[in-house]
Amino acid sequence: MSAREFWAVARTRRMVTLLVLLTAAAVACGLLGSWQLDRAELRGAKAAQEAREAILGAPPVPVGELLAPGTTFRGELVGRRVEAEGEFTGEQLLVAGRAQDGHVGFLVLAELRVLSRFERRRMPHNLAMMAAMEGFERLFQADPLPLRWLRNSGLNCIDALPEAKALFVRQALGLSGDLPQLARV
Repeated sequence: MSAREFWAVARTRRMVTLLVLLTAAAVACGLLGSWQLDRAELRGAKAAQEAREAILGAPPVPVGELLAPGTTFRGELVGRRVEAEGEFTGEQLLVAGRAQDGHVGFLVLAELRVLSRFERRRMPHNLAMMAAMEGFERLFQADPLPLRWLRNSGLNCIDALPEAKALFVRQALGLSGDLPQLARV
């Protein structure tokens, strides 16, 4: 088919009508697709807003229920209200240019010490462990033969008793004694 014959067929009433109909269908599909994307964006924004409101409206829970010791802070915890007991240290940091409720101002960050009670509770155990380590240091620095023999015999006895060794290890790791619920393993 030559170019002249091609254009003769393309300009027929039937082909021009078909071209107009297909162009109109393509435009309609484009508009409908755009409408669907807008609706999906609105639904997604609404769902995100509802999720934010649910997080902000939830009652505060103890921080230990949401974030166990030694775990990573997960993104879904952002914005959750928690309760924590502690003492403010008096140290503050001002972050300028923060907006809230349409007003720009400062965000005041203050350090809250939450381990003070734990530190006071563990102090006798820590002092006992430090005294024991000081005793070990002196024992291993001792040069007289009777003391070295006594030290080696005692360590061999403890090594032969797995229960005693486990007790000493738990004490050294701070896993024994008067522990709060969150620190118990």
